[in-house]
Amino acid sequence: MGMLSPLLAVRDMKNTIAFYTTMLGFETEMVFPNAENPEYADLSKDGMVLMVIPAKDHGTDTEEPFGIGVTLYLNIDGDINDYYRELKQNNVRFTQDIKDESYGVRNFTVEDPDGYRLAFTEVTSRQCLSCGMPIHRPDEWGRRESGEPPLLCALHRNRRQPEEL
Repeated sequence: MGMLSPLLAVRDMKNTIAFYTTMLGFETEMVFPNAENPEYADLSKDGMVLMVIPAKDHGTDTEEPFGIGVTLYLNIDGDINDYYRELKQNNVRFTQDIKDESYGVRNFTVEDPDGYRLAFTEVTSRQCLSCGMPIHRPDEWGRRESGEPPLLCALHRNRRQPEEL
């Protein structure tokens, strides 16, 4: 199965690594060349990986926030309410408090030191509360009878059957 790993340009590598590991509970998978002089890092949570690099080395060193218009959605393992409380205790900057969405997810959004927004989500319903369309857990999305890895797709599946399309 394919995987998406966003690469984020950041102003301060050590600060970013500390924020993601200490404040958000990510783990450091790799730091190159070393933790004292990081030029690249892999940060992971629940099987998802973010890569970070120093912005100044890649022509994007400005005073403006880097994450304008970017929100990364991360479907977490575990209880989203517990995770929300943990981040609140860590004084993480929230741009959207926890809430239930009509399309069957519970989510909240935080902002990292460079302005990237991370929306942490948990599927809470098997059916959209506004339109009635079925909602499937990520491990069920695109499940194939052939045994091949599932294809990831949006939370909503078309309510019409394939023969009706």
